[in-house]
Amino acid sequence: MDTEDGRLLEAMVAALLSANPAKRPSAAQVLEMAFFVCASATSKEVARSCCITASDRCLESKVPYDQGIVCQCGHFTCKWCLVTHVRESVTCDLRVRETREGKVFCPFHPTSCSSPAFSDVQLASLLPKAVFDTYLHARMELLESQKRLEIEGEMQAKIALEVERLVAMEQQQRLVIQARRHIEEEILQTRCPRAGCRQAFYDFDGCFAVKCCRCPCAFCAWCLADCGEDAHAHVAVCPEKPAGADELFGTNQQYIEAWSRRTRPRLSAFLNTLDQTTLHSLLKEITPVLDDRLPGFIVKQPREANTNTPGKPPPGMRLPGLRPR
Repeated sequence: MDTEDGRLLEAMVAALLSANPAKRPSAAQVLEMAFFVCASATSKEVARSCCITASDRCLESKVPYDQGIVCQCGHFTCKWCLVTHVRESVTCDLRVRETREGKVFCPFHPTSCSSPAFSDVQLASLLPKAVFDTYLHARMELLESQKRLEIEGEMQAKIALEVERLVAMEQQQRLVIQARRHIEEEILQTRCPRAGCRQAFYDFDGCFAVKCCRCPCAFCAWCLADCGEDAHAHVAVCPEKPAGADELFGTNQQYIEAWSRRTRPRLSAFLNTLDQTTLHSLLKEITPVLDDRLPGFIVKQPREANTNTPGKPPPGMRLPGLRPR
């Protein structure tokens, strides 16, 4: 920049930085200041060599400054070569266009030029309308394609999360089904205590010395002790038998009470092994069954379900079990 241009620039900057806002020039006034007037006049007079020189109009002679575009690194491209350059830019490899976001850079970019892309305003002032429209259309298509890919990526992520949730739900439902089956078939159902048999016992005929219908096991209906082949001697002195009960026989109500006393701690212990989420879902299904099969006891619903690892209760947490009314 020569001395005169420097002086004009300093004068313009001083005016813009005036301490009194009222004395600062407006944008329109700045454009009319001597610095820009001289620069505009000079630019129209200066001719430059095109960096591409692919047109007959720039091959053998320089081109007026206002008949081309200059990047920030100083590379000048005439408007005729710019047309060719833009057409090549909008039809080049898709990955390159995606990297450039559909914009047009200096012909030397990125090998020997680090300038930013030309603005749409710059291109619109030099390109024929048809070429500029082609550029805008190609860029809009690219941006829309990128947006679709982003939406598809977000959708795929949502689908993956939903699949993961459904798989977790399926796994959770399996845990609930297994827990309910265990309660109904192993805890609420009286079975032969002998390993390898586990025959279900349904009918009580009044005698607490019970004989399995499937194996030779004889067991006590008070405590379910395996008494070998004859349970009468054990039943007569069973420590679980309440005071005042008959030596061998009892009422159906006594049998139910004995069954309840055995079942309550077993059910509580099993519920304590379940995580809060499984327990919450299980109680929604099993409570009506417990009201019918285990009258006189209630199950406290957990206050809220959490997302602890299924099958593993949190350390130190004791889940609610059965409590008598």
